[in-house]
Amino acid sequence: MSCLLPAGVNLIKAAFAHGVASLPKPDKAGKEGGEDTIEAIEVAATVESPPIYVLTASATRHTQAAIEAVERVIAETQRWRHDMIVQRV
Repeated sequence: MSCLLPAGVNLIKAAFAHGVASLPKPDKAGKEGGEDTIEAIEVAATVESPPIYVLTASATRHTQAAIEAVERVIAETQRWRHDMIVQRV
């Protein structure tokens, strides 16, 4: 993702924040049978140096769920970006 506007970094950070906010919240109720509660997966977006942005996810047991969370953030970020472009036209 890139944005050549003067506020580009801030707009991209806002898009990533929107994507991260779209992630489902973990279920705090335990499952029957003594299983653990669903693990919370945190996804963070950081700016290394424009135009390099890094998404990281942390999960101790459910690595596939962490990958899916990052993919969802990317999809929501792209959707948000598209909506912003459409609004400007």
